[in-house]
Amino acid sequence: MLQRLGVVSLGVLLGVFGHARVALTQTAPTYACVPHAVGLVRVIGPTEDCRPDGPVTWTRGNAEFAEADGAQARGEKKHLEPSHEKDWPAGPPAAAPTTALTIVTDLPDIRVGTSNLTDTWYLIRALDFVKKSSKSRLRVTYQDTNGAKTFTYGACQWRIAVDGVVVASFSAGDAEGSFGWRMQNAAHMAWAFDVGAGAHQVTVENLRTVNANECLSGWGTTGNFLSVEEIR
Repeated sequence: MLQRLGVVSLGVLLGVFGHARVALTQTAPTYACVPHAVGLVRVIGPTEDCRPDGPVTWTRGNAEFAEADGAQARGEKKHLEPSHEKDWPAGPPAAAPTTALTIVTDLPDIRVGTSNLTDTWYLIRALDFVKKSSKSRLRVTYQDTNGAKTFTYGACQWRIAVDGVVVASFSAGDAEGSFGWRMQNAAHMAWAFDVGAGAHQVTVENLRTVNANECLSGWGTTGNFLSVEEIR
């Protein structure tokens, strides 16, 4: 990353990176040393001799860069012209792309109450999807309002599963004290590995213990969702 910087833009750069050694002038463009993910990117211009404290390993370059390195090691002044911009190292690699996203939104309000059995898992959310690669990973996100009508913690529990294999579990509406409703809105994320290519299903299940009169999912909520991302 090579930039030719004027006096005004250089001040912005220094404010962001907080690391530079440069001779400023009011009439001519100046150059600066800026931090880089691998080391210190040297931007060398006619008004300065930029010397990083330690050696810099370049991912690519040419003979002129090697010559400049040798000149600096000998205490000589060697400048690289702006025409060499194409030879400066590339930035850090981009984040792994999402291969596919499957999502269901606006999930309904579902209750597991006294008409249902205690200590029994009930299916409340489901999403079918097709996985393209056997080598990719799955990131499951469940965002919802969950609550419990109880007086204690752990009275209402949820779990996320892929093809019946549980990948995450949690309780919500936890508290100790007087009997009543306690609710929270949150996003719960889980990872699934070693899932083959093809058709699959992710599910969310809810369990009520004897300490709760009712468990809810989706009360007073819009935009809640269950999603699966396939990531390389």
